[in-house]
Amino acid sequence: LTTIPSTVQGFGRMKLDSSVYLFQNQSGLKGTPLYALDAKDLQHGRSDKICLTVNTEKPVYVSVTLVWTDPPASHITGRQLVNNLDLLVHDMKTNKTRFGNSKRHTDGSQTGDSSGLHDDLNNVEQVAYVAKKGLSDIAIKVHAKSLKKGGSQAYGLAVSVRSPEKGVALSGEFTLEKLGSCKTGCPNNCSSIGSCSHSGCKCPPRYGGVDCSLTGENLTELFQNNTYNTTINVPQGSWKYFLFEYKSKTGISGSDPDGKKANAAKVEILHPSRTSDPDLYINKGDIPTHSSYHWKETTCDSCKGKQSKPVYMNNLNEGVYWIGVNAACCIDSTLGLRVTIGDENELKPMEDINDNKGKIDKTDQKKDVQKQPHYLLVIELATGILVALGVLGIGGYFTVCCLKKLRGNFYAQVVAESEEVDIDEGVSLPEIPPISQDEDATAAPEVS
Repeated sequence: LTTIPSTVQGFGRMKLDSSVYLFQNQSGLKGTPLYALDAKDLQHGRSDKICLTVNTEKPVYVSVTLVWTDPPASHITGRQLVNNLDLLVHDMKTNKTRFGNSKRHTDGSQTGDSSGLHDDLNNVEQVAYVAKKGLSDIAIKVHAKSLKKGGSQAYGLAVSVRSPEKGVALSGEFTLEKLGSCKTGCPNNCSSIGSCSHSGCKCPPRYGGVDCSLTGENLTELFQNNTYNTTINVPQGSWKYFLFEYKSKTGISGSDPDGKKANAAKVEILHPSRTSDPDLYINKGDIPTHSSYHWKETTCDSCKGKQSKPVYMNNLNEGVYWIGVNAACCIDSTLGLRVTIGDENELKPMEDINDNKGKIDKTDQKKDVQKQPHYLLVIELATGILVALGVLGIGGYFTVCCLKKLRGNFYAQVVAESEEVDIDEGVSLPEIPPISQDEDATAAPEVS
């Protein structure tokens, strides 16, 4: 199966002896030390920090898990997570910060590697990594990034330590204790690229993520005849980034073979591998995420090897634009990416141009009028066939015999069979005598 966390199995089945603290047993082995924090409330935009110390004679596997009960989302929303909490774990011995459920977005490696991005889709986040032997101080931060329902969100946090070898209990002396206070600074010291402030890392335009460790392939000088084509492979759950810069004086690429300034772009996903689900997110000034973007195209899960709907980037302003491709589900995505730049009116869809001008394309309108009688003819023909078949079926399988009393004791027997109507030869049909004045002319005839 895929790496943890998996879209198929999540974090796997719970193993009790790896989840709770077990005292020393007769064999002399110790179980798993556990620190747990339950039902802690957190306000929107606020953070909680828990500092622990781990002291072991050998390297240990540290697991930090954050969970919360998310309010129900709307049935029509595409993004189900309502209240978003983020988990950060900072190892002060190695000065490395890890983020909940993060993967190295260039190679899709295991949970626990720093990637510069937070998970904004799930209400279970985990950081798991191997800590070096000796004394290590760990700072754990829970941040309420976005609370859309309720003034606060309750959460639970669990920290456990075990042997890095599966099925082997910890041996020797170890401790897991809470510290009074600790200082972390900015994640990964902003990768020595950005500047650290009280609110976090401030990244230069071509870098992004919470620790400024992420960048993308710069397309600004790679366009040929105003087009960039490439084939990429994106591991499941990971991202691939591209970027270009728009300048008001020179446009996107700085030079154009037609002598026109490129002030718009069209981005397309081409022929993704079947059963894969690549999504496209585009943002200005910062790296795109599932919740932060200016344009997106997420319907390619149904395109099955065909190209997705193009994204038209118009009305560009000066700055850096990020293109992010995310392999949302359920396997690695191999796909083509095409970026076309040019004049806004040339790249824009025709229907958008007509809408903006407040006019209707009369040529298209004429085509629609010509096609209308053809469609009506087909509908009328189909309706006529169905009605005819119904009449023939009823007439062929049912015989209706009716006896109607005309007047006095004279009867006429009519047999209706299929489409023919016959009158029995043995029945005489004399003339009907006129109604006498003393009889009730309004009385209904008897029916036998």
